[in-house]
Amino acid sequence: MREDSAVMDARVGGFVGRAAELATLRDLVERAADGEANLVTVEGPPGSGKSMLIRQFVAERTREIVLHARADQSEIDYGYGVVEQLLARVDSGLLGKFPALRDVIEARGATFAIGEQLVLLLKELQSMAPVVIVIDDWQWSDQLSVRALGFVARRLWCERVLITLGVRYSAEALYPEQARLLGSVDRLTRIPVPPLSRGEVEALAVELGHTELPVRQLNEIHVRTGGHALYAYTLLLEDKVAWRGVSGEIAVPASLTSTIQHKLTAMPERSRALLEALAVLDDQVPLAQMAVLADVEDPVRYLQQPLNSGLLVWTPSEPTSPVRFRHAIQRDSVYQAMTPERRRQLHLRAVGLVGERAAWWHRVSAVDVVSASLAERLDDAAAREAAEGEVDLAATYLLWAAEVSGSREERERRTLMAVASFLTGRTPSRAERHREMVDSCHRSALKSAILGWYELRGGRYHTAEHHYRAILANGWAVEHGAAATLAAVGMAIIHGVRGEGRAAVEVCELVLAHETVNQQALQIARGCLAWGEAFQEGPAAGRRTLTQRKWLPSAPQDAGRADALALTFRGMFNLFAGDLAAAESDATMALSLSAHSVLPSDDELAHFTVAAAKFIAGNWQQAAVYVERATEIASTEGKAWCGAPCKALAAGIYAMRGNWALAEAELVRLRRCAQQSGPGQYVAFLATAEAVLAHARCDHVAIREALRPLIEWPDLGSGWPLILRGWWWPLHVESLIETGSLIEAEAALLAFDERVREDVPSLPVVAARLAGLLQCRRGDLKDAERTWRDALSGTEEESVNPLQLALLEQEYGRLLRTLGRRQAGTEVLRRARDRFASLGDSPFLARCDVELDDSGCVGVNRRNRKPSELTAREQEVADRVGLGMTNPEIANDLFVSAKTIEYHLSNIYSRLGLRNRRQLRDHVRELQAAADS
Repeated sequence: MREDSAVMDARVGGFVGRAAELATLRDLVERAADGEANLVTVEGPPGSGKSMLIRQFVAERTREIVLHARADQSEIDYGYGVVEQLLARVDSGLLGKFPALRDVIEARGATFAIGEQLVLLLKELQSMAPVVIVIDDWQWSDQLSVRALGFVARRLWCERVLITLGVRYSAEALYPEQARLLGSVDRLTRIPVPPLSRGEVEALAVELGHTELPVRQLNEIHVRTGGHALYAYTLLLEDKVAWRGVSGEIAVPASLTSTIQHKLTAMPERSRALLEALAVLDDQVPLAQMAVLADVEDPVRYLQQPLNSGLLVWTPSEPTSPVRFRHAIQRDSVYQAMTPERRRQLHLRAVGLVGERAAWWHRVSAVDVVSASLAERLDDAAAREAAEGEVDLAATYLLWAAEVSGSREERERRTLMAVASFLTGRTPSRAERHREMVDSCHRSALKSAILGWYELRGGRYHTAEHHYRAILANGWAVEHGAAATLAAVGMAIIHGVRGEGRAAVEVCELVLAHETVNQQALQIARGCLAWGEAFQEGPAAGRRTLTQRKWLPSAPQDAGRADALALTFRGMFNLFAGDLAAAESDATMALSLSAHSVLPSDDELAHFTVAAAKFIAGNWQQAAVYVERATEIASTEGKAWCGAPCKALAAGIYAMRGNWALAEAELVRLRRCAQQSGPGQYVAFLATAEAVLAHARCDHVAIREALRPLIEWPDLGSGWPLILRGWWWPLHVESLIETGSLIEAEAALLAFDERVREDVPSLPVVAARLAGLLQCRRGDLKDAERTWRDALSGTEEESVNPLQLALLEQEYGRLLRTLGRRQAGTEVLRRARDRFASLGDSPFLARCDVELDDSGCVGVNRRNRKPSELTAREQEVADRVGLGMTNPEIANDLFVSAKTIEYHLSNIYSRLGLRNRRQLRDHVRELQAAADS
């Protein structure tokens, strides 16, 4: 809160008690100042005093930087509205260091991009002083702000930051996405605001000048108001004569609303006019705007009595001299006291005083009967906004149009169209808020399609399919074209999850042939069609489809904002085809475009693609960061179909680090989803991830068991087994060799055909290693030596998977020593060891060290503690210390604060038995470099 607002509030008084609640908030601020970040909710029903408590808490903050915002129900569709309020409190010079914040907010782009910038901004602010973020009426926060702040909150640990959220009623009443944020943080404190006690009511009376009230009257006020803070406050602001009866008994009005309305009757007509105008504008507005609407020439003169009555907060020192109601209940009471005709007149006059979007709300509010013409105009406005990509705003216009529709049929049609727009837009989780409205609609094709999407978002594919097939069975009739589009797109996603290529192509071709308006649906259909081709012919086919059908330019830098989704899909095709550089280039450009676009995109899949490309290329630290972001976005947006690749990759990263517990935890989640979803994407990724874990453990029997679902797939040449073939087939061949099934292994190796080798440039090294292994197991050691020697001499290290190259070197070194060439073998083993160490591959590194130790050449002066005992985040910090990075550099790389890095370092020193940074750096470098002979 600004200082002048605090002074104005102090003049009317009204805050008493709340000692325990204030003590808790003060304690949390002190903890934040010491580097213990926290999130706190202040919860209570309307008028309970939670906002007064928050204002008092903010007024006390003289040593902290306070970023304050108040969400408003009328701005729930205004993307990043809450974030913009917070940024308005930041020094403009400092804010200028983060130009991307303004750019992405103006475009209402990707929330992860805003979240990253906010984290960096908070790091700057907390270096000056502890930061207190305060958002009142959190339940009305716009969804984009909720997501961005969720990104921030989940990254707070040792930062000097306290986030305080005022919540109407309780956290249980929040929308799912807001509630998920509260459930995702490590430290959450909930402060319920109870009714005022009898003593606090007495203190409030004294605060407001009633120093000699009889005990009986104080008791009556407390009992009648139930300790409701705003009710008691409003009542006690009355003149004593106004509420004391002839007998001396207090005459308490029956409700807070009647108390406020009683105040209105005692005010001059022009004071009432100002209050009525403000109630209609329903926001904090400039005094001049309120006066024009009220038709009052001297507003300051007539503002005094509403101020003295405790109804308004006025900030005359600000440029526009803004005025607002102290509480929404007061606004509602004034609004209800107006006659319908007075409300209608003021709403119509307000149309010319506000912006275009607010004007539509006033037009709707001015209608007290159905208006087919206004509904049609709102339809047109919605169509214009949708064409500009403003899908959420278009949906809001449709909901307003539904309110003034002349028939139930039209009302339900517009309601369902609005929800359908949310589902295919940037914030599909907003559709959840309208589930009851959808359920109350009569049975229709569009309702069924929407219910199917609710099931799809929850991962209940069989139920969703039932809805979709019933709709599509009736063809593409004009009367339910929107429903058919929604059903077809949903069905295409299901076919994609299952890897059903031909079916995906067929249903997407229907969308492309019939849909002309819904650009979001067309984008999804084009992407799913390309996936359908990939499921039939391989990843390269999907890549060709996007380019040949002119849905995407060949060069990623030539793509526009509308191409983000297609670019993401092409990046995935490049990934599975083995072109890692192209995959990362496409996905990175897709994320950049998405950050500045309101159009829907699969940011989680773009992050997954970058993560997988970095993982295969050996950059496991950055891979872990990207896959974490991918998982978070998929979870936040309720995209169940995007979870499988993220969980599988996370399990693979943990497995290669030897962190078995975390790898198994990811697999448990993946198994649960696979059991629910049935054959398809989840089963394929689960089998691959389980095989990777078994390979890290050198358990070839477990590899065979893990891959059984893929081996027994009805058609190995299509669907997800084909897409993932470059990942799982080498593991299959190796498991056959190492378990003695040499005939089967030879056949499997031959099936490693030229098309796969051409698609995946690094696979020739894999094929050579497997061929040599097969030769070794047959006793053809000289042939194996020649195979591996030729493979190593003809390999360009930059073009191959470093793990596969290290495995080949390890096998070759072991064979040379077996053949009596111990010195040469040891040198090759050391190269393999160096490569494993540079990757941070704990399991293979340990086995390589054992071989070197057995040969009498100690591989490294290892300490008792192993890096696998560190957590994933601690390992990332340790790796970067080994690279010589400073704490601020590590913090920037991991999107956390330097304070958080200090916290992780203290844990690392304790776990590894080290005393300082130099010892840790040396320890990491010892693990990454070959020891002297």
